[in-house]
Amino acid sequence: LISTLNRHDRRLFVTPSSWRELKQELEEKGFVKKFEFQAYRKDQSTVWLSENAWAVRNPSSDLLYYEGHAEDVSEWKRVQEERQIMEVQLYQSHKLEAVGQLAAGIAHEINTPMQYIGDNVQFLLGAFNDLKSAIETYERLLGSAKKGFVDSKFVNEVEARLESFDVEYLRQEISKAIEQTMEGV
Repeated sequence: LISTLNRHDRRLFVTPSSWRELKQELEEKGFVKKFEFQAYRKDQSTVWLSENAWAVRNPSSDLLYYEGHAEDVSEWKRVQEERQIMEVQLYQSHKLEAVGQLAAGIAHEINTPMQYIGDNVQFLLGAFNDLKSAIETYERLLGSAKKGFVDSKFVNEVEARLESFDVEYLRQEISKAIEQTMEGV
């Protein structure tokens, strides 16, 4: 394809620097192998070429001309570009998958303590209501004692009511629930 480098039509090269690189490599080495560049066709569409060329010299080592051939590698370049795009998409897909796994892990790390906290707050609400009722019962007992008439029937009723609250259990479990809630937080 290259008869003489000086006569080679630079306008064929889509990128002028490719022509300069080809010329420099031929001048320095005396040959090029699989030199790829984009060129214009007669209809001004573009094609990727891979060129192999070498210097032909006379017995005195003077340059006579360059000889060689070029191969259309446009399809191969298109396949390579598609492959690169697919690799980028696959890489992005792996990144999104990793982010999804990370998000699931974080959600689990948040949801477990939140469930723990929610359960303890629910228990504390019930315990508070029981203690509030116990305090109200004690207040009624105290009011009756101040008036001087606490009969055994009323005392039995108060005892039964307080036993139903299991105050000792609440004393132990409320502090544990608060500690566990703080740990969850």
